[in-house]
Amino acid sequence: VPRPLEPVLRLARATRVAEEHHLQGAQARRPRIGGQAVLHALQCQVGVARARLETRLVEDAKRPDVLVLAAKVYVAAGDVAKAEHVLRQAIQLAPGLPEPYAMLVDIYRSQSRLATAQAQFDGLIQRDASDIGARVMAATLVHAQNNTVEAKRRYVELLAMDPRAVIAANNLAWIYADEKQNLDAALDLAGRATEQLPDYA
Repeated sequence: VPRPLEPVLRLARATRVAEEHHLQGAQARRPRIGGQAVLHALQCQVGVARARLETRLVEDAKRPDVLVLAAKVYVAAGDVAKAEHVLRQAIQLAPGLPEPYAMLVDIYRSQSRLATAQAQFDGLIQRDASDIGARVMAATLVHAQNNTVEAKRRYVELLAMDPRAVIAANNLAWIYADEKQNLDAALDLAGRATEQLPDYA
């Protein structure tokens, strides 16, 4: 089973799980009230968060971290299309940031759109062969569809174009490790990935 974006995202995922447990614990400690009242309260909280984020986006539209945060709020609000839009913007601004790729894969998988999304990103590559973000996203989507051979080819091609393509390095390292081949290369690639993204190691 392919594991694109691991291990550089393991810390982010662990943090998200911890936050979910914290939220569940906080909800468990609250007095029990009607389900509709709880739903209304949560919707109000999401609405307030969305309004604040959209105000901030006006000022920080070029900050990938703000775009990722906005995407999380849009997902919580049920506006997946808007989340997809800002995540694509984040990838264009910071092609080496792991989280937008992982979130987009989750969105496309939940909508059974992995192949369709791959075709869209392949179309972007045809228009601009130097678009590293589109190439990484397309390769990751191929990987997520279990086409390891094609994913490996794309990651190798990406690294030839840009040796600092951290997502490609990380995912190719996992493929080599899973196949139990090119283990020296796998270690080198994994080292490169964690060196560039120490906060995710």
